[in-house]
Amino acid sequence: MKKFVLLLGFFVYKTGRAQFTPVSNEDFVNAVAGRVVDSSFSHYFLYALASPCSFKKFDYDEWYKYGLKEDIPIYVLNELAKNAFRDSAPLSWQPDHLSRAVCISEQKAAEVLVAVQNRHIKHTNSKSAENSIVFYFSRPVFTNDYQYAAIDMGFRCDDRQCGMGATFLFRCIDDKWKLAGKKLVWGN
Repeated sequence: MKKFVLLLGFFVYKTGRAQFTPVSNEDFVNAVAGRVVDSSFSHYFLYALASPCSFKKFDYDEWYKYGLKEDIPIYVLNELAKNAFRDSAPLSWQPDHLSRAVCISEQKAAEVLVAVQNRHIKHTNSKSAENSIVFYFSRPVFTNDYQYAAIDMGFRCDDRQCGMGATFLFRCIDDKWKLAGKKLVWGN
């Protein structure tokens, strides 16, 4: 009987540990950036400051009606909100761990966006677009078991009002991040 309990305990320990696979912020961004970054871009400008995720308060009815692509238990959303609330330290992205992202400062971002306005460029091809759009991603927040994540992702295409920003919810299925919800925060 002792062997059975020991074997059962080992099995539960191993299967429980398999679900807890931490992922770095940069690895997560590499996996989900394609939701807003055009896949034809050879690179994209990413604002270097990784701000905290805004998923601190949420309107569950609003998310349920308009944003969720699948049912997510409220305790998962509460855990994401709690973890977002606790994550407030200023951090920057680690550019050497990001694929295709060129991390730029606030000053460089402003220069890129003003240059677009001054040239009156219409994005007719991906080369001109990839050099005239700045992306802004928050740090992702994860549930404690790393099965769900929330992140703010958006872009600016001039220094005025052109752009879009949204909060995204993802669920990890077989080590892939599947979109579970999206709520547009602003856009023009």
